[in-house]
Amino acid sequence: MGKRSTTTGYWRAHGDHKRVATAAVMPVMLAVTFDGAAANTTGTGKYLPIGAIVTQVDIVSGHTGGTTPAFDIGLLTATPDPDGIVDGAVSTTTQQLVTGGLGALAGAALTEAAEISAGDDGTGTAGTGNITAYITYTFDDDGVAND
Repeated sequence: MGKRSTTTGYWRAHGDHKRVATAAVMPVMLAVTFDGAAANTTGTGKYLPIGAIVTQVDIVSGHTGGTTPAFDIGLLTATPDPDGIVDGAVSTTTQQLVTGGLGALAGAALTEAAEISAGDDGTGTAGTGNITAYITYTFDDDGVAND
């Protein structure tokens, strides 16, 4: 495996050597693993940057048991929103959330960088096991090539 490279900005591409196509933002994916039975009150140690717009969440579940177990993913901000990214998704199902199941913060640019919180939503008995959420986000951009 090669060495990693990290940038502080976001990547764009126009895919056209003549620069006729509009520069477009490349999506970013952040993996967050959490205990699906834990209370959704503390942070995961993973953060979304200011300006991030959540567009999709892919769930890989290793969670089993419980009675109607569900989880939420949110953000710890000045006004915490524990289900702002994912609201009441089934804990035991590997799934892709694009519109249904996404919370109120999805689709809107974040006004501040925020730590992600995740865990049981408290509606059923939780069961056991970890869940990994792959949160895809992008940024609003004017599309102007600046090179």
